[in-house]
Amino acid sequence: MYAHPDRPGLDESAQVAALADVSTEEILTHYGALKAACETAVTQSFGVRATHVRPGLIVGPFDATDRFGYWVARFLYPALLGLRPVHAVVPAPRERPIQMIDARDLAAWIVELLERDIGGTFNAASPMGQWTMGDLIDALLAVAPCAAATTPGSTSRFWSNATSRLGSDCHCGCHRARPTAPGFLAIDCSKAKRAGLRTRALAETIVDTGAWLAARDNAGAWQHVLGADQERAILAGAT
Repeated sequence: MYAHPDRPGLDESAQVAALADVSTEEILTHYGALKAACETAVTQSFGVRATHVRPGLIVGPFDATDRFGYWVARFLYPALLGLRPVHAVVPAPRERPIQMIDARDLAAWIVELLERDIGGTFNAASPMGQWTMGDLIDALLAVAPCAAATTPGSTSRFWSNATSRLGSDCHCGCHRARPTAPGFLAIDCSKAKRAGLRTRALAETIVDTGAWLAARDNAGAWQHVLGADQERAILAGAT
């Protein structure tokens, strides 16, 4: 929702996006600006008692977007995605920053804020710099042996030329800082941490998400993730 996520470390005082047409209902086109407009409406009603939470990428069990679930399935339960190559495509570099929040941590903290009647605006995600793409892949590989023997986990390679070819269809696009928005996954969340927000270990979110994915009905899932043919094409071009 920030107007110019052009640098890492933006805090809650950064300029937010504004609507040119306040009557618009084009949600996807003006998503951030509409969120900012909602904050304005809440503040008009509640003043300094208003509590605004600006979550980052929300992940965990029951996240039907498959943004994070794709990675869990790719390494723990690849059979859920159909026939896939042994090597998973992962965008380089390993140091690429990622930022997310388990929905359970977010929900518990919001309830605590309301119970304590704490007003203010808070960026809510894992601390800036806590995790990288390499950390995520390492955590997935560490947990992967827990997968059923009939669904062996995948190994990974960081393909440097894959970066430009992994777009929104892959949903690791949600885990990479876009060239035009280097601050997208590097937001300052220190204020929320001081107010009590805590993030559980990546391994716990991975295991719990995997258990949910394995139990859910996956018919119709994976519509907006990297396809098997796309993955093979990237791998072929990288060799």
